[in-house]
Amino acid sequence: MPTRFKEFYDERRLLRAHRVLVQSQAARNARIEQLKAIPIRIIRPHQYNLLRRLRRIEHTRRWVEVAVNTSEITKNPPGNRRLRERYVQYKQKALRNGSLYGRRYASTSETIESVAASLPYHQRLLGPKEAHINVNGDEKVGHRVVVTLQAAPRELRCALCALIYQDIDFFCSFPQLVWSLLLRILRTKSSSDADAIRAQTSVLKQYVCSTSQREEMLLKIMHHHQIDSRDVAKKLPLVLLHGGAYKTWTNEVAPGNRVPYSPMVEFADSIQLIVSLVLKSGEDRLYDIETQMVSAREELHRDVHSRPDSIDKTDMRIFSLILHSYEDVMLRVVVDTFTQDGWAVGSLQFDGIYVETTEDPTETDRMKLTMLKAGENVTKLVGDTFSPSLVLKPLYNCPCKAAFEDWATAHFE
Repeated sequence: MPTRFKEFYDERRLLRAHRVLVQSQAARNARIEQLKAIPIRIIRPHQYNLLRRLRRIEHTRRWVEVAVNTSEITKNPPGNRRLRERYVQYKQKALRNGSLYGRRYASTSETIESVAASLPYHQRLLGPKEAHINVNGDEKVGHRVVVTLQAAPRELRCALCALIYQDIDFFCSFPQLVWSLLLRILRTKSSSDADAIRAQTSVLKQYVCSTSQREEMLLKIMHHHQIDSRDVAKKLPLVLLHGGAYKTWTNEVAPGNRVPYSPMVEFADSIQLIVSLVLKSGEDRLYDIETQMVSAREELHRDVHSRPDSIDKTDMRIFSLILHSYEDVMLRVVVDTFTQDGWAVGSLQFDGIYVETTEDPTETDRMKLTMLKAGENVTKLVGDTFSPSLVLKPLYNCPCKAAFEDWATAHFE
């Protein structure tokens, strides 16, 4: 797979976004200062969430400002821009033995200092005893973000690229990967042991293997936790799949009901079981990626800055890196397949890619055939328990108009 890609942005929309974000900057920053001034112990969830939104918008302004000041108009295709003399290079981390692991992240010389409010809500309520926490919700000093589509807020990607790219993603990528790893391990178990493991992972199977049951589960999460956003509900299983704690999600989103939903507790227990099984399979040298991760466990422990008493947390991180590594292998196959079929890939998006769009119906049919071929190639490479499904998502379905309105008016709330 190539490590360099050329990213294009719609010039007209880029300039419009810059105008809207700059015009609202002063009022937005004044509102941010008002929210930061609220005493820690009386700030409300809706105020904290507004602070997060406004800081995200301010982060978007910085991204757009760099893009406007450093980009050049392209002649082919006309009407677009790209950052001057820049191809986005995607890099992974490397172990001492030279093997690569994890996802590929975009790397470029153009960066901005982050102003995202990532501080969980509960940390703002701890008071003076946690004085080392930055109660203003700032990122660490010096934290920088690259100016690439991969690192851009989702609503900005939609606004700038809706007429240029189509988004091709793995359907339910992370949950499918977890289930596929489990299926591979079950083949090595006795019938009785395999049945016992299946019984303990039934909730995970429902979420992964049935679209209707997954949607029903998300609705029940929304109802139980008294939230009205499917996207927020969907973050809960993703947090658990990445090794996060249930309380990490509740503290972050501040739902109306913070009591854990029992099926999702069972879901979390399933993940813990699979983690132990996968890491043990790595010790037994059954599969390449698991073997690399587990054999380098000590090195990876240092990489994630774990304390001696947090081995479980570190193993969850290693498990997440294993999934990211498989995801990267799958993405590499997809990119190579699309490139060989003559498609222009513009950007990697973790579990998907941006491919230059076409309005020709015959070309759309050809793209779908390439998607099927890519899925088959993934299965051939990583095993028959992996049956990836690629989905085509036109970026113009994203709420571009709503994004511009939010950038202009969010500070009035």
